[in-house]
Amino acid sequence: MKVLVIGGTGNISRAIVAALLNQNHEVTLFNRGEHPDPPTSDVRVIHGDRHQHKDFEDKMR
Repeated sequence: MKVLVIGGTGNISRAIVAALLNQNHEVTLFNRGEHPDPPTSDVRVIHGDRHQHKDFEDKMR
């Protein structure tokens, strides 16, 4: 399953991302890029601001 995680770099969300990857899900993170991205190439990372609706919509296509 394709899963979008908003954030993904905090303590709880890192554990969630790890669990999703262990279950062979395709994980994409959407965050502001203020924290280091996960050290794995198995996760697609998109940087942006979810409050900028047009930017968010464009990046999710």
